[in-house]
Amino acid sequence: MTIAVAGVTKEYKRGDRIFKAVDGVSLIMESGDFIAVIGKSGSGKSTLLNIIAGLTVPTSGNVLVDGESILTYSDSAMSDYRSNSLGYIPQGQSTLADLTVLDNVRLPFHLSGRKGDSASRALTLLEQVGIADLKGNYPKHLSGGELKRVAIARALINDPDILIADEPTSDLDKQTTAEVLALLQSISKDGKAVLIVTHDLAALEYTTRNFTMVSGVLTQQAKIQMI
Repeated sequence: MTIAVAGVTKEYKRGDRIFKAVDGVSLIMESGDFIAVIGKSGSGKSTLLNIIAGLTVPTSGNVLVDGESILTYSDSAMSDYRSNSLGYIPQGQSTLADLTVLDNVRLPFHLSGRKGDSASRALTLLEQVGIADLKGNYPKHLSGGELKRVAIARALINDPDILIADEPTSDLDKQTTAEVLALLQSISKDGKAVLIVTHDLAALEYTTRNFTMVSGVLTQQAKIQMI
């Protein structure tokens, strides 16, 4: 799958002024990419992710999935795109408190109307992210890093082609940050496209391409080998 962000701008009105949260952004993602967009809070990173996810409609420009505009999708086609083609890891804690780890991971499978053995697939994913032993625990018993691993497994349950994550290492310590970034890197090496937006420069050690975002403007940076 190829996702092409083509000249996307998102404007908001603030009083008499027009504010561009995203300003003429173009970006192409393909299988095996691990892309980081680095920027400070308020730079437009999350807005860009929401546009790619079809949660925010751009003022101008387009998002193309294998050449087809998601702006033309019907409600059912958009739902299918979000459920099956795209895995989204939101910022912050997003698990449901009254579900076990296993059931939190299984939930999107059933919400999408799929049939099959979701428990077996969810357990395989929990093994992949290294927390299968916590399958029966509830979110309140997990650390921040463990909750992030649950979110990653849940985003993968429907086998999406692209995984996008909003600040996946926020509030994590250095070791856990490295573990989560290495996990995302391994997912990209397995053939999925991974896009993260972050302010954490540690991500640059793991990615295949890096961009900075300042005042809504996206700029590609040379790949730097971290020492």
